[in-house]
Amino acid sequence: MASTQALQAALQSAAPGASDAADGFQDSNRKDPAFTPSLTTPSPIEEAVNAQLQKALRRERIKALRQERAEQKERERAEQAAAAAGEPLVQEAPHEPEPELEAAFPDAPLLEAPSAPASFADDTAAAASAPSGRSRKLLLALACVLALVVLLLQVVREERNALVAREPRLRPALQSLCALTGCELSALRQINSITIEGASFSREKENDAYRLVFTLRNGARVPLAMPSVELTLLDTQERALVRRVLSPAQFGAGAVLAPGAESNTSLPVQLGGSEAAGLGPVAGYNLVAFYP
Repeated sequence: MASTQALQAALQSAAPGASDAADGFQDSNRKDPAFTPSLTTPSPIEEAVNAQLQKALRRERIKALRQERAEQKERERAEQAAAAAGEPLVQEAPHEPEPELEAAFPDAPLLEAPSAPASFADDTAAAASAPSGRSRKLLLALACVLALVVLLLQVVREERNALVAREPRLRPALQSLCALTGCELSALRQINSITIEGASFSREKENDAYRLVFTLRNGARVPLAMPSVELTLLDTQERALVRRVLSPAQFGAGAVLAPGAESNTSLPVQLGGSEAAGLGPVAGYNLVAFYP
């Protein structure tokens, strides 16, 4: 519709000039008695007017085609940007070429509308790819946060006993974590903080039994698990004659040793059977605390 209006305006602007030229030509010819109008061959002035009119029409048609192609390019870019942003597309009715222009200039060359500059195309592509780039960054940030949370839970699971020993209020939360991950809460094991004091091993007077006396002391500031004790009897050459392991239940101690507390033990040791038959003279002993 815009191209038709422009064409009509060009025709109206070109028509007065052509009519004035034709009237002047006719008046001059009427004054010339030797002039005889021809009905078949156009005069040079008419040919010039027609050429100017054809040029004006061709310019208006080329201008209309350029404008139409530029509008089509803009619609295509807008549709691509909307599709990349996920917005619904609004379909427009295609612009039909004007039949009057096609009939008037069937052989006129069609000129392509100038393409958009490279900078504009780059800006459009960058704007279209911006949402996808932000989505990738958001997903990467979420993955990093999730990895940190998993790593933190793994560290808490491994150090659960130490955390409960230092902060007993965390026990309910850590019990829930163990219920999900299949672990157990127990007293902290820190054998370097356990010392054996006042140990002795001697034969009793009434029978052939021996008596083991020792004291376990917790030097830490947190409760520790009660360790087991390994007793080794040595001969004169400090070779092991008998080795026996005593659990806390066997020497009458609890499962936990409080901070700074001591556990005193006096335990009879009876050697019989094969141990007593092959037993040589006992010259010494060795007592070690450990966690099995």
